[in-house]
Amino acid sequence: MGNYYQDKTVIVTGASSGIGEQLVKILAQKGASIVLCARNEHKMEQIVKSIALPEEKYLILAADFSKQPNFISSVNQIIQKFGQIDILINNAGIAQKSLIQDTREEVERRVMEVNYFAAVNFSKAVLPHFIEKKRGHIVAISSILGEIGLPFVGPYCASKHAINGYFESMSYDVEKLGINVSVVSPGFIKTEITKKSLTGSGAMHAKDSVAQEKGMDPQLCAKKILTEISRKKMKSYVGGLEILMPKFAFFLPRIFHWLMRKMHKI
Repeated sequence: MGNYYQDKTVIVTGASSGIGEQLVKILAQKGASIVLCARNEHKMEQIVKSIALPEEKYLILAADFSKQPNFISSVNQIIQKFGQIDILINNAGIAQKSLIQDTREEVERRVMEVNYFAAVNFSKAVLPHFIEKKRGHIVAISSILGEIGLPFVGPYCASKHAINGYFESMSYDVEKLGINVSVVSPGFIKTEITKKSLTGSGAMHAKDSVAQEKGMDPQLCAKKILTEISRKKMKSYVGGLEILMPKFAFFLPRIFHWLMRKMHKI
């Protein structure tokens, strides 16, 4: 990781909890100026207070990504305070837990708005600034489920597949402009994302999964994510043995399909 983040302005979406919260804490230790973006303004204020981050080193932007806030206005606010933007980490996301046949369209659209369109729109809002500077780094936090499909998480998988395709394409489009694009795909991380998943009706799932409970510590995950970003790799994976699932599905599709049906009792 080195001093890659020293004196850089870094935007972290989904900064109020889980991986995003840990990214903020580590970036503060690395000497970055941090823009925290999430819905819960109070939680973000608590985070910066807990690490005694000086006022000149952070900016809090409360936003509901399901409603597509004015990202251009946000970019202008950030530049006005810090003078520049160096890295955008699109980490905000919501999960979903329901059979496709039981999932309302508005739930599917909300998942896509937060997980896909918000990342796309924020990235396009910072691009003119990066193009003008001839440097910048856009990061999309995807998932191993961006490469495979599993039972009960169809819309979530779809949103992460979309992230992978879009940002891999973007990397080709902007590489000659001095802009780096990275897609980091975590496996099972011990956060509350499964508990906060939307059911097919849009209610909160309110249950954890065994895989999530036994997942990687979010602080360790955040550290590994920041290390991968600093290496400027286009694709990288963070997690345990589960990060091998896409390869398993590719090379042994029938066995993988049988195993997933068995595990999920379908």
